[in-house]
Amino acid sequence: MAVSLFWISIVATVAFALNPRFVDRAGLGVTFYLVLPVLGGGVLGLVLGRILRWLAGIGSSEDVPRAYELLWASVAGIAVFAATLPFLPPLLSLFHSSEMLRYGVGPLIAMGLGWLASITARYVCAHRRIWVWPLLAALPVVAILAGATPSGRGLAPGSRALILAFPGMSWTVAEELIERGEMPNLEVLRRGGAWGDVHSVQPYTTSAVWTSVATGRPAREHGILGVAASTTQDVQTRRIWDIFAERAWSVGIFGWPVTWPPTATDGFVVPSVSDPGPDTWPPRLGFIRELAMNEKTRRRRTWGRYCRYAFLGIRYGVRLGTLSEAAGEILSDPLHGRTLNSAQIFTKRKLRAKLNSDFFVELRRKFEPDFAAYHTNIIHVAQSHFWKYHEPDSFGDVSREDIERYGGSVHDAYRLADAFIGKILADAAEDELVVVVSDHGAEAVPGDSHRNLTLRPEPLLREMRLKNAVEATNLGLRTYVRMRDGHEPDLDGVRRLFQTARLARADIQPFVTRLDEWGNMVVTIHPDVVPGSEDVVLFQGGRCPLDDLVRSMEFQESSRTVETGALVLSGRRVAPGTHFENADLLDLMPTMLALNEMDLAADLAGDVIQESLEEALRHRIPGVVATYEPATP
Repeated sequence: MAVSLFWISIVATVAFALNPRFVDRAGLGVTFYLVLPVLGGGVLGLVLGRILRWLAGIGSSEDVPRAYELLWASVAGIAVFAATLPFLPPLLSLFHSSEMLRYGVGPLIAMGLGWLASITARYVCAHRRIWVWPLLAALPVVAILAGATPSGRGLAPGSRALILAFPGMSWTVAEELIERGEMPNLEVLRRGGAWGDVHSVQPYTTSAVWTSVATGRPAREHGILGVAASTTQDVQTRRIWDIFAERAWSVGIFGWPVTWPPTATDGFVVPSVSDPGPDTWPPRLGFIRELAMNEKTRRRRTWGRYCRYAFLGIRYGVRLGTLSEAAGEILSDPLHGRTLNSAQIFTKRKLRAKLNSDFFVELRRKFEPDFAAYHTNIIHVAQSHFWKYHEPDSFGDVSREDIERYGGSVHDAYRLADAFIGKILADAAEDELVVVVSDHGAEAVPGDSHRNLTLRPEPLLREMRLKNAVEATNLGLRTYVRMRDGHEPDLDGVRRLFQTARLARADIQPFVTRLDEWGNMVVTIHPDVVPGSEDVVLFQGGRCPLDDLVRSMEFQESSRTVETGALVLSGRRVAPGTHFENADLLDLMPTMLALNEMDLAADLAGDVIQESLEEALRHRIPGVVATYEPATP
């Protein structure tokens, strides 16, 4: 038990040094930091202790107790040295880029910790004094108190204005959960603020709609239509955070579409996962994008890299509770028989969303932005994948077993969004202006479930004799093909091999290829390919049955977009308990300007939602400027 507590003290110290708020739940902290080490160490001590006592009796017939102490000391030292050594280089790399520090000092630290563990184990064996155990548990207890208690966590400074964006959220679904008490945080905001439906804007593409929300302008004015990948240079008008930044507000943006490449700002910018590049501001936050895009990037996946991601994750906000929930999510799918590809995708999205909410909370603490915005599409993903199980009466082929397995997924996403709201608002200031906004709702797409095809990369690479030169990963309907180290010049030849393949009977190209921004080849299946046709794929140097190379997967969309979303405004200058109607997404920007007592712009397309303003502000005549756009030369 002493060695186990010594090891967990090292873990607690590292986690505490990286982030004092890592342990976010007292019960979980006590279980992980105290109960499991004591029980595990006790059981291991009973088993290993008998073996060591037997060895001590064989090796020393005169002084068995001393031999027993030395054996325990040796085992403890070796165990702690071996356990800490692999983790130290990636941990030390967070503080300095020197290889001498990582690979020279790392082993010395591991040796020192092993030596301390040896001394501790020998002392406990020799003296068994009761005061040793509280001393060994002191560091874990400090770590628990620092993160899991209000006084330990402290109060965050909050922001002047905070936008939480949940695409797909609608009152149609949320009302049901609010009535059941399953979205308490949204209900608190709604009861203390102004709320109602909000009409969306055209076109219904993520990049276009959310740029309209941020600019207060239709797509024809801001220039983002969502047809192709867009960047910040393509946005032709200023967004609300640009206007605030001009007035010396610091800005923090997380996950908002079309924020890449990020511009240098007094704050932070982590672009959306749908944005093309991995850059962030400041650059040290790039690991968050790498984690979200690790299936696409060409970085080698090594033990050290994953350890570094883990340490950086803790440093920038990942909590012990989130890691525990992640383990539960991963184990839950097979236990409940959720084997659909869409269920696995949804599980990954939920884990990513939970990590991102942790990151956002911690970044708000570290950077203290005056304006902060957080965007997650977890509700939209759930409704796209699982609406047929949420509303099975609109579909004709949903089994009772599938309803039991997947029918709660849409509600799970709403509850998860509410948990995010609660987690973020726990760090919100009392007078903070909080906006929860959705750009659309959802309804069923009736009819039979459509099915699409994805590639089976392993048999194809084997038949094409490319396994040594290429590695491939499936992401939904797309297969990302990467060249292995040393084979990068062969990419053009591999792409031609895919492009020249033909179906023997249908005489069509079965594979559609393109190159992405990382130099990966993205392969999809041609829509005219029909599985089960006993066709054969012909390619240079070989042939293979079609059904060996493609498989059907459930189509992702079982819901379609409804143009009505949800909007809640709460906090400073907002009229409490107010319900408004006929609001538009383009109204959000002028309303936020009014709530912050800033001039309105005559060229904004939307209007102030007057019902949302407190009485004094409602009767105030706001100033008006011609535009917030920069003067053209």
